[in-house]
Amino acid sequence: MCYRSLALGQQYSSLGSQPILCGSIPGLVPKQLRFCRNYIEIMPSVAEGVKLGIQECQHQFRGRRWNCTTIKDNLAIFGPVLDKATRESAFVHAIASAGVAFAVTRSCAEGTSTMCGCDSHHKGPPGEGWKWGGCSEDAEFGVLVSREFADARENRPDARSAMNRHNNEAGRTVNKTQKCAEIEHYTRMSQGFPQDSERI
Repeated sequence: MCYRSLALGQQYSSLGSQPILCGSIPGLVPKQLRFCRNYIEIMPSVAEGVKLGIQECQHQFRGRRWNCTTIKDNLAIFGPVLDKATRESAFVHAIASAGVAFAVTRSCAEGTSTMCGCDSHHKGPPGEGWKWGGCSEDAEFGVLVSREFADARENRPDARSAMNRHNNEAGRTVNKTQKCAEIEHYTRMSQGFPQDSERI
């Protein structure tokens, strides 16, 4: 996902609740523009994910020489830092891709999109002593949307595109791993503390 695509997060945050006009988003490649037009309903979630990625990047790099500051005048969100193959560039690709997967997954679980919903893998009879409550998040759909949108720009058969796709995938993998860890944690919490909890 190049910095031009990251302008989506900034643009959406300035639009507030107004609808996204795909043609007005600077820097989208034709495949991203098609995606935007075909799946306009989830584009606010994509934009929110990019925005979350920017915020997390700024948080992680706070106090450093380069701290993910945005450059508002030319919509080049991270400036020239993404023009080079650096650790910072790799992090930006990963965190933006993870942000998109996270925001789309959350939107599906909250029911704000008719394109997706609860994870169908967790429907059916629960195990003994377990009751389902709420909606299980469909992380696979969020990852798919992130892959389709973020990787659309990285379709050249060169090393840089391959590296950017790898970094995007790393972000999605971390996001999915985090979701699994959260589910495991909540499962353990719902089963209560062990009998010998006094030792804790």
